[in-house]
Amino acid sequence: MTKNLRLVAAFIAVGALTSSLSGCSVATESAGTGASTSAVTMAESVTISDVWVKSVEDVSGVMPMTGYFMLVTNDSDADVTIVGGTAPTDVTMEPVETHEVVKNDSGEMVMREAVGGITIPARGSVKLMPGGYHLMLMSLMSPILAGDDLAITVEFADGSTVDVTGVAYTIENGIEKYSPEAGM
Repeated sequence: MTKNLRLVAAFIAVGALTSSLSGCSVATESAGTGASTSAVTMAESVTISDVWVKSVEDVSGVMPMTGYFMLVTNDSDADVTIVGGTAPTDVTMEPVETHEVVKNDSGEMVMREAVGGITIPARGSVKLMPGGYHLMLMSLMSPILAGDDLAITVEFADGSTVDVTGVAYTIENGIEKYSPEAGM
C-alpha cells in the first residue's frame, strides 16, 4: 500500500507540475501586448473580394490614370492599413497610390492621395469604389481594355503584400477633379 501511495503522490506531483507549467505558458503568451507568439501580417489578416479596375482605352492624354477597386474585410482584432502597391511595369512604372475623393474648401469634389493610406478597421470592412477610397494607377503606358484582367500587388503598412487580380470594366468618369494638393 505504501508503494501505491507513492505512485499516487507521484502522479499528483506530475499533474501539479504540468498544470503549473501550462499556466506559466498561458500567462507568458497573454502578457504584454496580448498578441500570440505567431505573428500574423496585415496581408494575412484581410479578405479581398469584388476586385475590378476601370478600363482605359486611350493612354495618350496628359496623365492617363485609372482606379482599382475592391472590398477589403479585416478579419483581425487590429486595424490594418493599405499604403499602396505595384503594378506590372508594362502598365505603369509608378507605384500604386492610395487615393480618396473629398470635398475641398470650395465645395468641389476632388481626388487626392490618401495621406497615411487606407485604414480598414478591426473586424470591419472598407469598399474601395469610384467616388471614395481607391487605389490609383498613374502614368499608364498601355491601355487597359474592358474584359482585361489586371493583377497588382497591394502593400500594407507592415510591409506585407497580397496579389489581387481585377477585371476591367467601362464606367463613366466621376464628377471629381484630380487635385493632388487639394485642401479640406
